[in-house]
Amino acid sequence: MGPDEADLDYGTLTAESDLDEALYDTPEHDGDAFEPNEQDPLPSSSEEDLIDQSEDDSLVEGQDVQPGPEPGEPDVPDSAPAIQTTRTIDPQGAPVVAVCGTGGAAGTTTVAALLAFAASESSKGPVLLTDLGGPSASLAAYLGKEANHSLGSAVNAHRAGVFAVNGDKPFMNISKRLRVMAKGPDALDQTTGYEDDLVLRDLLIHAQEDHLATFVDCGRLELDAERRVAACATHIVWVSGARTSQARQARAKIAGLGFQGSRSSFLVVHSDRPGPPDLEAQREFGVTAEETGVALVVAPPAGDLVEQGLEVTARRVDQVLTACLGRILR
Repeated sequence: MGPDEADLDYGTLTAESDLDEALYDTPEHDGDAFEPNEQDPLPSSSEEDLIDQSEDDSLVEGQDVQPGPEPGEPDVPDSAPAIQTTRTIDPQGAPVVAVCGTGGAAGTTTVAALLAFAASESSKGPVLLTDLGGPSASLAAYLGKEANHSLGSAVNAHRAGVFAVNGDKPFMNISKRLRVMAKGPDALDQTTGYEDDLVLRDLLIHAQEDHLATFVDCGRLELDAERRVAACATHIVWVSGARTSQARQARAKIAGLGFQGSRSSFLVVHSDRPGPPDLEAQREFGVTAEETGVALVVAPPAGDLVEQGLEVTARRVDQVLTACLGRILR
């Protein structure tokens, strides 16, 4: 069963040493029980299978279709792989965190920005905060600053062969250790297609290698590229409002997509009013945590990020950020 209503200490989270009280893990996923992503078995070597794989975007970076035998030549043994896999995102490497909203106005961009800021303040290495661009991009507007690229426009520039050709950095420094890669809304930044998937993975791998952590604002997963990031991320942070209708939306969204296999998954309930969610919403969130294996975190109101700025807003939810980052930055 999920946590009893009386056990949920909404709006009050403790330090990392008391995370068991702040993060409500299910019995199946208690603490360190999260396992890394496992690769799906390689597909068969038939041409039809390879075409099917290409159409559903499930091939990964560096995969090449191997030519079949010429007429009269012996068949390739069954043990010979048809696809050569090179680099992928390391599930045990630096965190690549997809921050995903379960509905409209959930606070996804705010949570992504605050997690990245708090990680950069408590770390010794650079932290990257980015989004996929496109018409729904809001990260640059929230921060009041714009870099040369979003992750989406970087993919398109990479494909066109013009990415960082003049040595320009694709990101801008917000603070000593926080880098932001985000632009204003631009429909041309949207990424589509199988080739984009390969480039997107390559950029995420480089981000993982160069940063202590990477946080990607994936919005409501409306773009294909946003869903791809969530599918290969090492961590998922779901963000929901605290009302009953939003709790039901969150349950349906997380159960429908899942992205099982990430090292840790959280559901951050981002309240816009004091006090815990009502009893019905509490029940919905508890069932969601039990059914999907996410750790449940309830945040008090953080205030307006645009008006307050990163530092002030982060202080208002410091315990929540500490609780989440204690699991992410291990």
